[in-house]
Amino acid sequence: MNNLPSLIKTALVGTAKSAFQPSDPEELVRLGISSELSTEEQLLRLSIAYSRLRRSGFIPLERKGKTPSPCPVETLKSCSSKSALLLKNVLFNKQNLGIKEFLFHLAQAKRHIPFDMLPDLLEKGIHKEDWHPLLKATMGERGAWLVAQNPAWSYLSEPTDESIWELGKREERVFYLQHLRANDPQAALEKLTATWAEDSSDDKLKFIPILAKHISEKDEDLLEKALQSRRQEVRLAAAKLLPLIEQSQFNQRMQARLKACILVKKALLSSSKLEIKLPVFDEGMKKDGMVKNEKGGRGGQKANWLKQMIATQPPSFWSAYLGAKPPQVIRLFANTDWKFILLNALIEASAKHQNADYLSALLEFWVLNINNEDIQQLEFNQIFSYLVEPVFQKIAIKALKKGRNILDDQNSVTQLLLHSPNPWSDEMTLEVFAQFEGWLSTSGSNFWSKRHFKDVLKVAAYRVNPKMVGRLSKTLLQNGSTWGSWERELDEFIRTLQLREQMVLELYKD
Repeated sequence: MNNLPSLIKTALVGTAKSAFQPSDPEELVRLGISSELSTEEQLLRLSIAYSRLRRSGFIPLERKGKTPSPCPVETLKSCSSKSALLLKNVLFNKQNLGIKEFLFHLAQAKRHIPFDMLPDLLEKGIHKEDWHPLLKATMGERGAWLVAQNPAWSYLSEPTDESIWELGKREERVFYLQHLRANDPQAALEKLTATWAEDSSDDKLKFIPILAKHISEKDEDLLEKALQSRRQEVRLAAAKLLPLIEQSQFNQRMQARLKACILVKKALLSSSKLEIKLPVFDEGMKKDGMVKNEKGGRGGQKANWLKQMIATQPPSFWSAYLGAKPPQVIRLFANTDWKFILLNALIEASAKHQNADYLSALLEFWVLNINNEDIQQLEFNQIFSYLVEPVFQKIAIKALKKGRNILDDQNSVTQLLLHSPNPWSDEMTLEVFAQFEGWLSTSGSNFWSKRHFKDVLKVAAYRVNPKMVGRLSKTLLQNGSTWGSWERELDEFIRTLQLREQMVLELYKD
């Protein structure tokens, strides 16, 4: 695959910006790709050829130096052969939610991953950052030994060579900085500051997001430097982090702009109202990472600039500025001609800053207006994944009982069920299935009109308490004639619950 670097470069930027120049023209001939074809055709055929070659196999890395020492004796207990078979089933069916749950219970039971499944899980874990702590806890001595042999799995190792920061490749420096930031935030900041002038823009784009972990006012000076970059992407990366430092100069500049755009007007015989003055784009806004010609959105360019500014700021700013609690702020925003711009920006800001008071108030507003089609068009799905479990349970039950047509594809209750990672309470589970069964009994088993509910079932299979499997199985079997063409999907749902129940019982056996 000698032409792979050229292929990737051209595929990333497009043939209009980078002409495809094969570093090994003879390889194209060996693969049966004619040089007389257009550049686009060559790229397409080469991509297909490489895809087939990768599936066929690859040449393993050639070890240089002495043979590694044998793997140390395992300290964690092994799981039973039945548990291993259950994990193999989940792996084979590519059920990522099931794999993560299995690893969680494996860690709780202080047992290691079956040896023959380590390579597959270590490979899958490369792009699953939320698996990393669980893999570290369950890979055992054998897993740690394998990680040391394969550079691709180094994400689970701990870099100890300080020279990596000065001499390493970009990927190695990123990994080193991530590890250092997690364990010694100040040391990571000092390392980054020391090389900032020499680091390329591409390097900075990789390094800046790492500062999000343990961010504090100590990081402000370096991030303000990043705002001076000529490259827009670097400015945008810094502008994402500076709002997280509550008293930052960045926030003070943005809040001054917002105070000039959103004015409080006292009505004679009613409560306060807001007067909206759309901003004018200037050089200062550009330096603070705002995008002048951002595509999408409603209300025009100036409204989009206002949305960008609101979305950066901690929602607590509005309580202080307007002298109002979160529900009152939301009502003030909703009672303007620009409610979609203001409320969508507030939703984005609440998610970004994970402000519990505003998240809760926004969701109460959502439930209160569950049957208001205009309000339901707001982008509430941005905050569903940030809900803590007690808030999720409370809001979900309210929404399910108050809402209508919850099984509609675009209904926000359906989006809540799909996007929140929280487990479902038994009450919530019964309510969802009661509404689904009610719809089927009145509308018939028209499979395609509610086809998206298949996705809800897939999520439910890993959110529902597996101890509910007996009760749900009995209900589904008793009402088999009602389920009609949904039989296969519901059968898969029940089998997944049974697998999860067996997994838990088996892993915690002595």
